[in-house]
Amino acid sequence: MPAIALLIPCYNAAPFLPRLMESVGNLTEPFANVICYDDGSTDDTVAVARQLGLDIITGNPNRGVSHDRNQLAAAASADWIHFHDADG
Repeated sequence: MPAIALLIPCYNAAPFLPRLMESVGNLTEPFANVICYDDGSTDDTVAVARQLGLDIITGNPNRGVSHDRNQLAAAASADWIHFHDADG
């Protein structure tokens, strides 16, 4: 099975990350890695991501989801990538 990275663009995503990671933890096949990109959040997104043990890249100021996805894709090392919004 190919390695798949889960890439999560985040902006003020602190309330959503725990539920998302609970769902990810229930998968039968784990992701090779999970990386978040915080796009200048004004809430506790970075702290929550770190508390959950996630790799997080921080950026400031907010530059939009396209920028976030480009940064995440550049940081991923898996064969395949999957983008997933934190609140999805």
